Amino acid sequence: TLDVEHSKADGLYWGLATVGLERSFEAAPRDDEDDAFGDVSNFKFLSWEQTTRDEALGRLADAAADDDRGCLVYVHGFNTNLQFAARTAALYGRAFGRPLVACFAWPSNPPLPKSWAISAVLSVAERNYTAAEQMLHRSVPALAAAAKHLRAALPPTTRVHWKAHSMGCYLTLAALDRICLTDTPNAKPSAPFARVVLDAPDCPTWFFVDVLKRASAQTDVRFLHYFNPNDEAVELARQRRGLAFPAPGNGCVTPPDLLNLQVVDCANAKASIGKHDYGRLDPTCLKDQRLFLDAVLPEDRNLDHLPDRQNKAPVWAFPTR
Repeated sequence: TLDVEHSKADGLYWGLATVGLERSFEAAPRDDEDDAFGDVSNFKFLSWEQTTRDEALGRLADAAADDDRGCLVYVHGFNTNLQFAARTAALYGRAFGRPLVACFAWPSNPPLPKSWAISAVLSVAERNYTAAEQMLHRSVPALAAAAKHLRAALPPTTRVHWKAHSMGCYLTLAALDRICLTDTPNAKPSAPFARVVLDAPDCPTWFFVDVLKRASAQTDVRFLHYFNPNDEAVELARQRRGLAFPAPGNGCVTPPDLLNLQVVDCANAKASIGKHDYGRLDPTCLKDQRLFLDAVLPEDRNLDHLPDRQNKAPVWAFPTR
């Protein structure tokens, strides 16, 4: 049960999630090439303790004082509950070498309206997706508020990095657009967004390009854009929105003059059903994201540079295995 009083100020509930790591996995040496490295089943959700905002931020600030690797914020995508989001955030924190992790969980699978008329016209999947997209837009002010609170609480030298997946990319970009591009220019390392991983983004092409263009012109934020031309989930979303191919989740859609953007084709990455989870499942992808957060350039990572594409940003790719 969540205390409504805690959420009145900014639409947020704050708390501490405890996630356990399987003992056999914890004892094993960390191997970036091991498929088990990205297996979320090794992480167990143990508990959730609701706290006040000041308590939660105070714990993060105390931890940041003893760690100079920055804070990682994870924003999940469609149809994800708090437990799975917390387990995934823990996986990313371990894989990226960022022990200080915050997870923004939003209602990505809200209850459906009980209407026989709507049921007769729209499938359950379409109703789920439409409802989640509405909750995404409703959650933008809350995420923007969380980013501001987090930035204010952490030491000025602590960089705040972001990892977003699928529809979570839409939400993250909308929050960035709201606070960094309209409230105040984000031109220093102590701003709410330092480096941002956009993994399999599920959002309209025009919005994706528009926000990245403004970010490139007005901020120092650095972006890593992962796409997979074989991603079935984002292809369904593209068709649903009536977008031309490619959309951000299955192709490079940005112009070549965005110097703050790195684009990686993940067609050769390991993925499961739908080919939508490569950013978590593939150990090489996890290692590449960690190197990006460590400010390692693409040419110094295990990537191949693809031939130039007319009027599009440079694209890198994982080697064929």
